[in-house]
Amino acid sequence: MNGPAHTPGHNARPPKRIASGAPADRESLERHPDYQEGWFLFQSGYPWEAHEAWEDVWRTLPPGSAERVLTSALIRLAAAAVKARQRNRAGLEHHLAGAAGHLGTLGPTPVGGIQPEELARWIGSIYREAWLDAGPDEPGPIAALPPGAGPRVIG
Repeated sequence: MNGPAHTPGHNARPPKRIASGAPADRESLERHPDYQEGWFLFQSGYPWEAHEAWEDVWRTLPPGSAERVLTSALIRLAAAAVKARQRNRAGLEHHLAGAAGHLGTLGPTPVGGIQPEELARWIGSIYREAWLDAGPDEPGPIAALPPGAGPRVIG
């Protein structure tokens, strides 16, 4: 992806992305192209764009499924990063708490190729000031996920 990350109220929205349209489920989530794109975008410093990719996946997942809960947590995590770019501490804290809350319902079983408890611990350890200090056009610390927090093959 070229150009600055989108920050609402700061710069123009990126061009509309084309979702794969493929449904996701327990077996396919980790390999789903929009799920993978969301991780790539988030880790590359594009949280707004990542949240849009993950929303496309979320819409196809069965209500109440662990995969949908995980995807909700990722959407909230991306929203927290966007709020940090906007220097909105209350929004950052609200979305981080929401993401951690979703992850806390999942327990130790891997979902979508990640360990929910590990990602929840990482969220708890985020140095909020570093997120808030990152420029609205810079990746900043949102790209620094712990080993194993991103998608990977389990087993």
